[in-house]
Amino acid sequence: MENVRKWFPALPIPADLPALLLKTYLPPFAFFSMFVVLRFSRDIPLYYFTKDPLALAEAPFYYGILSNAGILLWCSAAVLCFFCSFALGKKDNEFRSYLLLSGIVTTVLMTDDMLQVHEHIFPNLLQIGETWVQLSYFLMIGAYSVVFFRKIVKTNFLFLIFAYMFFALSMYSDTLPHGASGHFYIEDGSKFFGIFSWFAYFLQLCSKLVAERARPVS
Repeated sequence: MENVRKWFPALPIPADLPALLLKTYLPPFAFFSMFVVLRFSRDIPLYYFTKDPLALAEAPFYYGILSNAGILLWCSAAVLCFFCSFALGKKDNEFRSYLLLSGIVTTVLMTDDMLQVHEHIFPNLLQIGETWVQLSYFLMIGAYSVVFFRKIVKTNFLFLIFAYMFFALSMYSDTLPHGASGHFYIEDGSKFFGIFSWFAYFLQLCSKLVAERARPVS
């Protein structure tokens, strides 16, 4: 370590560098190792896990582009919630817990959307019907909204209402025959607008809370 400081005196090297490196790189190492284990235990080529789906399918770049944009919005909303929750610290415990749970809920919804959990994983691998999975998500969102209702009504929750409305429309359209005229316009379009509304709500809320915390007390 001293040699590194000698050769690179301007390099900011913390005293607890080994511990910092361990905490930083252990999670991605464990995550990658999981797929290495699956490679040998399930005899699945490693590049099935590592390569881009479009490259594997040899599909045009625009396949699923709206779905990918939705995943990015889910992820952005989750990061906003987690960051703001920790940035608030213990100054506002109610909003801190609300944002922390919002980040967890958003991550669950993002994972389901990204991996199609309710359509493939639960029905095919766990033999749990898609309807039951969707019902569990509905109950989760309902419980989340009830528990934090008093906090939600103190925010500018217009975009959150829009998000719920768009999600409800998307779920309803999913019950219609997939060959119906305009089906995918309604289902996928309303889902995308729902995700964007969800992101817009938390962007607005987190920006307001962080700005208030940064404002000097007179």
